[in-house]
Amino acid sequence: MNDPSRINITALERDDAMTTLSYLDYRKKNSDGKLVTVDDGTSVEVLIKNARQNLEEKIKKEGYTSEIKDAERQVAKLENAIKRDPELGRMVIANQTANMIDPDTGKEYEDGGINAFTIQDSLDNPSSVMVVYSGTGSKEWLEDGIDLSGKFVMNPQRKQAVTYFDTIVGKNGWDKKGIKIHLTGHSAGGNKIQYVAMDSQYWRLIDNGYSLDGEGMPPETIEYYKRLYGEKEFEERRHKLYSISADNDFVNVQGTNKKFGRVIPDENIYYRKSNLSGIGWHYSDCCMNEDGSSTEFTEQGIVSAYLESVSESIMDLPPQLRGIITEGIMSILQKYWQKKDPLNGEKISYAEIITSVYMVVEALPAATIDFLGDTFGVNLDWLAQVVSTYTILLYLPFNMVKYAVGLTLDYIEETIKICIDKIIEFGNKCKELTERIVSDINTIINNFRDWFDSVFNYGVKYANDNPVFVVETNKLRSYAQRINAVNSRISNLDSRLDQLYWKVNLWSLGNLIAADALTGYSYRLRRCVSYLNETADDLDNIENNLVGSLE
Repeated sequence: MNDPSRINITALERDDAMTTLSYLDYRKKNSDGKLVTVDDGTSVEVLIKNARQNLEEKIKKEGYTSEIKDAERQVAKLENAIKRDPELGRMVIANQTANMIDPDTGKEYEDGGINAFTIQDSLDNPSSVMVVYSGTGSKEWLEDGIDLSGKFVMNPQRKQAVTYFDTIVGKNGWDKKGIKIHLTGHSAGGNKIQYVAMDSQYWRLIDNGYSLDGEGMPPETIEYYKRLYGEKEFEERRHKLYSISADNDFVNVQGTNKKFGRVIPDENIYYRKSNLSGIGWHYSDCCMNEDGSSTEFTEQGIVSAYLESVSESIMDLPPQLRGIITEGIMSILQKYWQKKDPLNGEKISYAEIITSVYMVVEALPAATIDFLGDTFGVNLDWLAQVVSTYTILLYLPFNMVKYAVGLTLDYIEETIKICIDKIIEFGNKCKELTERIVSDINTIINNFRDWFDSVFNYGVKYANDNPVFVVETNKLRSYAQRINAVNSRISNLDSRLDQLYWKVNLWSLGNLIAADALTGYSYRLRRCVSYLNETADDLDNIENNLVGSLE
């Protein structure tokens, strides 16, 4: 275990509190009773009170769900934290992404993406600044997988985190004032501060950064920064970073590789005792005691250590193979857990989802050998490499088949989507035609009213002198015939589709069923035909009645 005296406990406990706060709803109510973002300069104490009020209202509406129970535990710890540390309660929030424009896009930061803010001892003239990055947003999961794949030095969300930091430093003039800045973030937020320290132009202002349960960088990115800065600056930047995680946290080990380990130096990696278990090992308050204090430092847990070996086996794969695993697993979380589209429009692939699950299992034998070697102090890297290579070659044909099946599903899904879009487009055109006809009918009726008024405003004599007038009801019947013809063509198309069931192959059957289900005789169009004919008849009757009354 590394020397815990190198960690500023007060700063760490404040990091625990503020990263936990970043997950909670601390918005305020406006005059209309709607929740809106808080103003810069709002104290931490008020933010926690807002979180408590919003939580209690949510309990009244939804009852005690597991999510609400977690939030209630976290709010209670925050309330106790500012009792232990009143100075933290007096600090204020500022530079919220929720109130800012993204300088790269000129638009507001998208909901479900980056969430960052600063905590300062003063709004206008701070002597200390804590920059807080929240964890993975609801639309960022696939981004995390892309980041670990090593295909890019820095994906858009990590670049956004660096740009945000450089923007607020420049905007507030902290570079000229020489203010020392402390970085912190939980989970993906902890990963983002690593990119800030390694990429920001203002890195010398960073006093240190505590990555709480944050995953690491792929070896390609570490190597890039090493070449970019040279050994001296690379080491200066990375030594500002500390990894502090729960003993059995399963996220901080992601990205660990045999070639470079982590961008954070080994001597700056720490673990603390967990107050929670299971998925709770990764909760932001896992290492917070009830009174808001930090738990004790300890050794890495066996679960975390084993998963670190799994990460090393995966991260040592070439980026193309590794990307299938990292992007596939994160696609599962994005599609089936968060149930939201990725932030930057990336496509979720069934090929990667299906293949990634099998490839993770295939990586376990080599990871287990590596883990046993590390546990018992025996160098088994050579054996792990042999097993890993053998496993890749052995399962390569099977994985290619799985990937091909996934690509087929991707193709089917895309084809069905195109068919549905075409059918919807056809329906919209029919709707447009109907609306145009209705518009013409309204025009005819309005013209008729205008004509009627102009006739009778001249009096009975003029009406007697001009007993006959014409309304073109033939147009209405003509439109009715045209719509009826369109409906007949749709019905004929449906019949022709029915004849294809014995001619298409199995792969096209799904597309045919989807198209057939949306194609058929339209009773709505039939009602339009009836409406037009009835309207024409009514107008003829009105004309006959008017003429009859004047005779």
